[in-house]
Amino acid sequence: MTSAQNFCIKILLTLLAVFGGFPAMAQSQNDEVEQHDAGDYSADIEGWKKLAEQGDPDAQFNLGSMYYKGQGVPQDYAEAASWYRLSAEQGNSAAQFLLGAMYRLGIGVPQDYAEAERWFRLAAEQGDPDAQFNLGLMYSKGEGVPRGYAEAER
Repeated sequence: MTSAQNFCIKILLTLLAVFGGFPAMAQSQNDEVEQHDAGDYSADIEGWKKLAEQGDPDAQFNLGSMYYKGQGVPQDYAEAASWYRLSAEQGNSAAQFLLGAMYRLGIGVPQDYAEAERWFRLAAEQGDPDAQFNLGLMYSKGEGVPRGYAEAER
């Protein structure tokens, strides 16, 4: 694994740690916070799955993160990518960035630089600095895009 791939994985894991805090659902909030803090994610899974299936992009993102990390469900990168995609298609820039990273590195999806570039660009256009950085990195290396240092710098 190259140093650039290691760096991207570190960014991905950092973002998952940042976005991985799952607030409890409104009903019985204190109980669910305590369950979550104790590592019992069953209440989170049930609540997020119901909302995610109804099309809530934040719930889809959170459910994807739970599958990515294996919290309350078996770790499943492909399932995480599916939930991130649903959220990303609704404009969630964090999901767009993570989906781009998964495509760039081939985690849970086939490695596909064109798809990575597409998702990074969508997130970058919303001001996501990590997506902007990764998009620039792709241009500096010519990964799925023409190598271009001016575009990389932009």
